[in-house]
Amino acid sequence: MVKLTLNLNSVEKVKEFINIISKESDDYDLTTGGRYVVDAKSIMGIFSLNLSNPLTLLSKGGNQADMENKLYKFMCNPMITVPTITIIPDKINKTFVGSPRKEGEL
Repeated sequence: MVKLTLNLNSVEKVKEFINIISKESDDYDLTTGGRYVVDAKSIMGIFSLNLSNPLTLLSKGGNQADMENKLYKFMCNPMITVPTITIIPDKINKTFVGSPRKEGEL
């Protein structure tokens, strides 16, 4: 299932969105708060919506993470994932792997 909030407030964004979404095999809908629902692959349908407001992309199929990657530039509030670093204690030297060492130490 896919559910993304998108901003398609220009003709250029709509064209680029259509180029991306039309390559998908699953069915996608765009809605403005649930009141109007159109086929997300239909340029005429998209232009019938109020594009000054955020749109919601919905699909019962598809992969959420895959679509987030493909449509990141259109997302209203994309989540940014920050990689984490794990420090593993070195039991032999009682130091931490990757810790600064004094000059001349290996």
